[in-house]
Amino acid sequence: MKNFASASFFRTFDMLASAGNPGNDTCRWVFKGVNWDRERYSFVGPDYSLALEVFILECPGRDGWRLIVIREFWWVGPRKDPLKTLRWARPLGGAAKSAIAWFRQEQAALERGPTPIGPLSTS
Repeated sequence: MKNFASASFFRTFDMLASAGNPGNDTCRWVFKGVNWDRERYSFVGPDYSLALEVFILECPGRDGWRLIVIREFWWVGPRKDPLKTLRWARPLGGAAKSAIAWFRQEQAALERGPTPIGPLSTS
């Protein structure tokens, strides 16, 4: 992951958002030391529809950072055929390098998979 525009960033972002907010049923949560806020806006009309999800992530601390991530979904026509999906992210403040480092660390953890549980010790 090189930056906030890479496909690997958005894959990691999507997996972390799902893991931190299973069922997508809350608008504010803390996951892996980062504060997550999510807002959703939508419009449905006769010719087109759209949904916009806005995420603000904030990592407090000395090397803290703030990040905005936007996901846009567009549909067209009465059957709501998918038209276009856009995703983008930008730092809002703090140490952007620390944000990239955090996502790289979490990406590596996801790639390793769940920590195996060893045998229980009997002492």
